[in-house]
Amino acid sequence: MSEQGDIPHIDAQQRRASAVARPEDATGILTETADGISIELPARGYFKGSRGLGSFSLMWMGFVAVFSAVMLSGNTNSPASGGDAMLAVILGVFAFAGALMVLSAARSGRRRGLIDAVGPDLLITRQALGRPKAQHWAGDQIREVVVAKSNVEVNGKPVLHLEVRLRDGSELGFFPERDDKELRWIAAEVSAALGL
Repeated sequence: MSEQGDIPHIDAQQRRASAVARPEDATGILTETADGISIELPARGYFKGSRGLGSFSLMWMGFVAVFSAVMLSGNTNSPASGGDAMLAVILGVFAFAGALMVLSAARSGRRRGLIDAVGPDLLITRQALGRPKAQHWAGDQIREVVVAKSNVEVNGKPVLHLEVRLRDGSELGFFPERDDKELRWIAAEVSAALGL
């Protein structure tokens, strides 16, 4: 047993034997330290990181641009009829929705992270477009680290994320932009390093 309570110390060889193999296409970089592990998760890019939203948002904006050009060039309403104002409002709403999708895809594609399992403690740092956000849990707060369904579906298929389940019943999700196999590898590595 370690000096830090009832959490057993697991050496690198024991952890490796119990962990899931790293997928060939995984982008996470595992670094072993004297007292744990660190997994760096680089940004996946606009298209891969957004899980299809990037492609869809660009198609949406292309459709809005073509539709706007056709509608505005064929508009024969007199200015007094109010048709131009209504058309501008409708096209503006569609363009605004497209801009929000592009921004969301860019944010997902730029998201990167760092997971540190040091001794019994876990630190997850994420950064997308703004400042980094870090969350820390002491080992006695963590019940398990698993891959679970998020509240998002893409084409009827649930999007998975890394989930930290705490002893108080809280469940916190991270990194839904990652590949499912990579998430399983990360969960296994972190769980083994924490002795869960």
